Amino acid sequence: MVLRDNGASVSLTWSYPSAAKGQVVISGGRSGQPPGEFQRLSPGAGSYEVYNLNEQPDYCFTVAVQGAGGRLVSSAPVCTAR
Repeated sequence: MVLRDNGASVSLTWSYPSAAKGQVVISGGRSGQPPGEFQRLSPGAGSYEVYNLNEQPDYCFTVAVQGAGGRLVSSAPVCTAR
């Protein structure tokens, strides 16, 4: 996953796994706090923009794909460096 920090927003892009068939789940939050789910996207999605962020604290995000049986397989967290 690639994160682009735009200040009040963050752009996330990733490659959807070729063997996957499930939804994409975007989670994140302020660094050091438990992440929360932002959005569920259609299978095959490859980007998402998170808006209305405070421009001072760092944020961390993960992208997960829903696999067989509904189990989520998540990326490693990617964080801003403000």
